[in-house]
Amino acid sequence: MNKQMLKKAKKLAINSDRLSDNREQYPVEWLLKDTSGSGYFTNLDRIKCAILYMDRDYYTNYQGLSEEDKKKAEKLIEHEDIVDIVLLTTFQWFGTNVGKNDIGNLLDEIRKLKYEKRDI
Repeated sequence: MNKQMLKKAKKLAINSDRLSDNREQYPVEWLLKDTSGSGYFTNLDRIKCAILYMDRDYYTNYQGLSEEDKKKAEKLIEHEDIVDIVLLTTFQWFGTNVGKNDIGNLLDEIRKLKYEKRDI
């Protein structure tokens, strides 16, 4: 992780002292990596745009949200700094032994599912 990226990560991470562990550092590095060739500055930007609808002007799915869901998206947009902290800390957790194991189990379960709508 380059110095500039590490500085940004330490500013955002809740457990910034643990970023010296390469396993916790790698998912954070992936999240903050420059991906400007893909149309997004970082993978963090891509996740916020695709999942959280945080780019109202660019992402067309925002326009199709219900008014209630638009209010949720607006809260996220208003508090983007908190969203960054939560996502970065979550990705840092992916690098821990517990996180890695839990993500592996989740991916195994997702792979078993068929492509059909489920009630939750």
